[in-house]
Amino acid sequence: MESFLSTYGLAAVFIGMLIEGEILFISAVVLAKMGHFNLSSVLFAIYLGAVGHDWIFYLLGRTQEAYLFQKKPVLKQQVIQFFSPIERNPLLFFLFYRFMIGFRMIILSVFGIKGISIQKFLGVSLLANFLWVATYGFLGYFFADVIIENLEWLDTHKYFLIVGAFFVILLLQLRKRK
Repeated sequence: MESFLSTYGLAAVFIGMLIEGEILFISAVVLAKMGHFNLSSVLFAIYLGAVGHDWIFYLLGRTQEAYLFQKKPVLKQQVIQFFSPIERNPLLFFLFYRFMIGFRMIILSVFGIKGISIQKFLGVSLLANFLWVATYGFLGYFFADVIIENLEWLDTHKYFLIVGAFFVILLLQLRKRK
């Protein structure tokens, strides 16, 4: 990851954030801490990529709703019912959806499916991403030295970890067969 980011720079950070990525986010911040990037440039690229990511999935939900639920119409009702808390406490949900790792793409699509206006989504997306970038950026930069130290330890002990992981998997497989 580090060599990829070092080679392609901020463009890689932006494109990676369009796809998804706390790991990429933290890696870029750690590289900034190591002096490979300017921190404010990294955070700006992350912010733009994250906002772009939001809009891709919001617009997919908004424009492709019929296609998404064509084969399983019951799924639409289940998704809408599952996300009914959005209607009970929308501001809190809107501001913190960015921190819901693993659910973001679904949540963003549901925002589009539920017909949330483009103006409202624009404000929510800009503010939520700002909070997310500020929080993760601060934490990543603050803990970067610990991350760097542990990466060095992992690099030194990687073969022991690989062999250990192999034996753990082997033992689990043998136990499963009994």
